Amino acid sequence: MDPTPQDTAEVRTRLLRPARPWGLVALLAVLVTGFLLSWHSLTDIDVWFHLRAGQDTLAGEGFPSTNHYSFTEPDHPWLNHEWLFQILIAGLGPGTAEARIDPDVTGWNVLRTLLGIGLTLLLAWSGGLFHRMQGTSQGAASWTGVVLLAGLLLLWPRLTLRPELLSYAALILVVESVQRLSRGSTPQAGLRELLLGRAGGVLLVTLLWAQIHGFAALAPLVVLLAGILAPLDRRWRRLPAHGGPSPRVWGLLVLGCLVALALTPNGPRGLVFPFRALGQFGGEGVDLRRTVSELVPLLESPGTLAWTSKAYLAALLWGTFWILARWRAVSLLRIVLFVGAAAAALTNQRNIGLFAVAFVLLHAPSPVPPAPLVRLIRPAFLKPHWVALWGLVVVVVGSGLWWPAITGDRFYLHEGVGRRFGGGVNPARVPQAATAALAQRDIDRYFANLDGAAYTLARGAGRIFIDGRTEAYSPALWEEYLAI
Repeated sequence: MDPTPQDTAEVRTRLLRPARPWGLVALLAVLVTGFLLSWHSLTDIDVWFHLRAGQDTLAGEGFPSTNHYSFTEPDHPWLNHEWLFQILIAGLGPGTAEARIDPDVTGWNVLRTLLGIGLTLLLAWSGGLFHRMQGTSQGAASWTGVVLLAGLLLLWPRLTLRPELLSYAALILVVESVQRLSRGSTPQAGLRELLLGRAGGVLLVTLLWAQIHGFAALAPLVVLLAGILAPLDRRWRRLPAHGGPSPRVWGLLVLGCLVALALTPNGPRGLVFPFRALGQFGGEGVDLRRTVSELVPLLESPGTLAWTSKAYLAALLWGTFWILARWRAVSLLRIVLFVGAAAAALTNQRNIGLFAVAFVLLHAPSPVPPAPLVRLIRPAFLKPHWVALWGLVVVVVGSGLWWPAITGDRFYLHEGVGRRFGGGVNPARVPQAATAALAQRDIDRYFANLDGAAYTLARGAGRIFIDGRTEAYSPALWEEYLAI
């Protein structure tokens, strides 16, 4: 006897209903963790430079092509590639007329927290939690929460008020868009159809990204990789040979991303900026990786980021295992991004955020069934609902044990980071009293270390030796700075 439509609907409802609570509880636990990691005292050193630059832009001083914040190299070429982020910072930050001793940074702290929660939600979406909450698997949704917690443990050092937070979101959107483009478009698709679809979304994200951060240079690179890997990926994953955009369309999309990068107040010069900035980090002269703390290699930082470094190694091992266990189900693009981000994180701590994003992206759902090289065998007595329950236990217990450490500052002290839970300014990192005293004197030149340079520039009245924008200085000046 064939099932009636009512029977089919009843079975579907019964299959879908159990999966939702597991994923919802996991999502709530992850969101609370993201909130707690994002709500902390202001320790960012660059945000004060962004305040000054944003205020200057709003005052009508335009977009400078040379560095006019330093008295040592005032004519050195410099491009303000973060102008849109700086406008936001200037609009929400303390005004110049406020008390210099204790500036009100509540707006900044709220903005950072909102961006952190938004990024957490975006990671949950790209990691497949929402998709699995709608599915029939009881365990997949809850165990995705474990992946997201691991991603937050990797990402937390970069949850600061910097344009990188928006860069991570833009990277996720670009990767998701090009993956869907490669699956959902045909070689015969017209250019107008593509521009109004996912390809147009990639160009729009790239255009906005270029106004916010130099990491926007990753957009054409991701598109280029997607275009090169697309035919290999279809063959490797045993998809139909004819599908996805043609090489011509991929090439036009790469060209469109380059045009989008040039559509900034810096014009075509903005295209070469990231390469000029990166050229300082490994060339002759002063090695900035030994000058700027966040550029130190991840595993070469004594006394700092101890748990995070261990989490990186664990994520590297698990990611490798996941690729083997989900062989052919994980796209080549996500595998290449994971390997590249892992290598970048080894180079310096600043790239740990990129690795966190790539790690979560690795676990996205796939329409292709895996052909595993290694298998994780579930014992016969361990029923699917028990797998889901254990995943939920790991998420809830792991989060519950972590929350007191974050709110009680034990986590930050253990990691060697001058960060505290709650609002306000962290006085250990911000020279408030000293800068206020200097501001009372008629001084037009300052020398400050990198931690205090941006704050001195924003709250003082003169130029400084080095303003914290490391791409604006020659090796000779860095040698002089280190000698002093």
